[in-house]
Amino acid sequence: MKLVVTEVRRETTRVMRYVLRPAGGGVLPSFEPGAHVVLHLPLGDGAVVARSYSLLNAPEPGRAVPSYDIGVLLHPRSRGGSSHLHAHVRAGSIVECEPPRNAFALVPHAGAHVLVAGGIGITPLLCMAERLAREHADAVLHYFCHDAEQAAFLADLEALPGVAVHTHFGLSRDDIERRLAGIAMRTPGISNFYVCGPAGFIDAMRRHAADAGHAPSYVHFERFEAAATEDAGAFEVRLDVSGLTLRVPPHQSLLDALLAAGAAVRADCRAGNCGACLVTVQQGEIDHRDDFLLDEDRAEGRLMCACVSRSKSPLLVLQL
Repeated sequence: MKLVVTEVRRETTRVMRYVLRPAGGGVLPSFEPGAHVVLHLPLGDGAVVARSYSLLNAPEPGRAVPSYDIGVLLHPRSRGGSSHLHAHVRAGSIVECEPPRNAFALVPHAGAHVLVAGGIGITPLLCMAERLAREHADAVLHYFCHDAEQAAFLADLEALPGVAVHTHFGLSRDDIERRLAGIAMRTPGISNFYVCGPAGFIDAMRRHAADAGHAPSYVHFERFEAAATEDAGAFEVRLDVSGLTLRVPPHQSLLDALLAAGAAVRADCRAGNCGACLVTVQQGEIDHRDDFLLDEDRAEGRLMCACVSRSKSPLLVLQL
């Protein structure tokens, strides 16, 4: 879809809100809270990058919406997405956008909802909180950030009726761990957690929830970056159909190597959440680093998420 940017609003020194509407007028396909869109952004060298951004605004269920609102943090190690938006996209700019997808949906008819955001992880949780407030659901939101000045969308959160919002700003790492442990301990066992933020923050909340006796199936999360793991080193990949052999160096993902070679593979979240970049492995041992595949898929050793997973063996043979 071609969308026009109708509003750009600075939320903090590093976070901008972009309001996107149909370039030709009309309305947009609806979505459920937790959904994201993929923008195709041109870089200065002629390349185009695809980047995922969570939707902020919560539509009425099943109804078309007038706009897609996203919040974008200018990342210090931007790979071209946030830096391009902050530097070049203004009101009136045209952007290409894929329809919304959702791998982080609210659980319907749940007893209670506990939303836990770290930094820019507030974006999908704000949308969730708006929907839960509208439905008068039992919901609480915890917002962790380095300081209040960098906490985006506070005014939106303060305007939510019926959702208890707790802010946790300026805490040390140890204090964050203690707060997360306390949240897990005080939450009734039938509650669903929704966690979004840096990889280490998500892992800590999952760990404390497990320690407090919450089943993993009740802890839902979405990463904006891959989980921190040690690098598995370089390896080679042979594409069985085309016969092409590639070398994947230590600091390049398999997905980027495949895309650079022109292989027909999709990309979306680039954090191991969505499964868009799944490839079939015919030979080799996979180093799984995703959050998408089931344990039985991992045990079978036939599928891998190319965006984050790597090879334990010197050679992978892919059905590509």
